Amino acid sequence: MIHYGGVIDSKAIEHMLENGDWFIRYIAMKACKDRNAPLELIERGLGDTHRMVRAAAMKACNGRNVPLEFIEQGLNGEGYIVKVAAIDACEGKNISLTIVKKWSKSRYCVFRAAAMKACVGRDVPPELIIRGLKDEFWLVRTMALEACSGKDIPRKYIKRNLKSKHNNYRRSHATTKARESNYSESACRKTFEPPAKVYKRCAHDVTVVAEIPQDAYVRGKPNQKCRASKAKIVDIIGAYCGEKIGISIYNNNIYYLIGDEIEIDDFDLGDDECSTGFHFFCTPEEAENYY
Repeated sequence: MIHYGGVIDSKAIEHMLENGDWFIRYIAMKACKDRNAPLELIERGLGDTHRMVRAAAMKACNGRNVPLEFIEQGLNGEGYIVKVAAIDACEGKNISLTIVKKWSKSRYCVFRAAAMKACVGRDVPPELIIRGLKDEFWLVRTMALEACSGKDIPRKYIKRNLKSKHNNYRRSHATTKARESNYSESACRKTFEPPAKVYKRCAHDVTVVAEIPQDAYVRGKPNQKCRASKAKIVDIIGAYCGEKIGISIYNNNIYYLIGDEIEIDDFDLGDDECSTGFHFFCTPEEAENYY
């Protein structure tokens, strides 16, 4: 996973929202979440013509005290990806029981699971949770189990789900992460010492300049493509649509801004060149000539 910490102020976000390229507006909405931008900018994103921009606007609502109508606009709007983002933004908010009941009957399992999650700690009809406990998808049933607390649900439904093989999925995940942590402690941290500045070629003839922190894991060697578990973007050579943005050649949902601090949670400690990590070259010439 990549964590971004780029610095874009509200004026820059407003400028980017006027751009004709949807991806620039998408980045502006991503920045709204990172920078806790004014609500009026998020509202503009919710009304955008492109679904990815609207979805990013919904994600910017997550964890913030936004008007409930913002979220309902996403829930009732067009586009599956927008609705999923709206579900995430519902966290901790008192969503209408009418909407929860509607989700519980959805053909999409992610909506049914969200319905059960929205029932946790709320006074809802028992039959709503029982429907979740009977669901064909294990995650819906797991969320329904959590919603059973403090409610009068027949034990036969609860007992049946407690025996499910999926009941221990959280514990299994924790065990896997612990093993990865132990592996990390014993693994070689760096196969070589990267230079003070490294270079990553991006789309549209843009090159990202980065620094690799001392505590990062590094794989590779000079004169070949390398990768690291951490990086900090310090400069961008070139521009896209007039903006200093580096866009991944392989995945245009990954972008880089000056000031970003990147951390790869699933960094591969093996020696494969094309594996997880922040990929870079040691000189700008190598980066430019790679593609």
